[in-house]
Amino acid sequence: MPNTIVGLNYSIYKMAPFRWTADSGMTSLGTLPGASLTHASDVSGDGSVIVGRALFSHRFEVAFRWTESSGMQSLGDLPGGPVASEALAVSANGRVIVGSGRADPLLPGGFIYDQGSEAFIWTENRGMQDLREVLINDYKLNLENYRLRAATGVSANGNVIVGWGGGLGQTFAWRVDLVPEPSVFAQLAGVGVLVFFLRRRC
Repeated sequence: MPNTIVGLNYSIYKMAPFRWTADSGMTSLGTLPGASLTHASDVSGDGSVIVGRALFSHRFEVAFRWTESSGMQSLGDLPGGPVASEALAVSANGRVIVGSGRADPLLPGGFIYDQGSEAFIWTENRGMQDLREVLINDYKLNLENYRLRAATGVSANGNVIVGWGGGLGQTFAWRVDLVPEPSVFAQLAGVGVLVFFLRRRC
């Protein structure tokens, strides 16, 4: 049985996330200043870190990280596009957060939802990074024909990340496994899955 539950509390004027525990019951997490809707997507295994997104308008949303000591804090967004990021999952200890952001410039008259998203990884030391760029630059992986559109899950230890993407005219699921083994790339075309087993190259 989970020790901490997160969800969305509706009111007449705004929608804000809550946290529930057996000891404290349901408590509001608050929101970022100016946000009209704040949605909690995931909570760490120990219940100390909650992640999600805060929506300000159809042209502005931002990923957040909440802790009891620091409250709700913006994680920012990927450079180059409109501010449109969403934290979708967090590791058990809260140290690794993944999600999606926008790195492409906004088209004239367009909305943030019209733009292609990019998967991100966030850590306290390195902040928010484009996961595809991390794999290319740190792991020397050739992803010229692939885009990782969103990271939707992360393992308890933060080493395995899953999500979806596109490339070569296909939409596929992918998995990144950051393991201390030689770098190997395998494409399982029959099931439409990309699997990366990687070791960071210094």
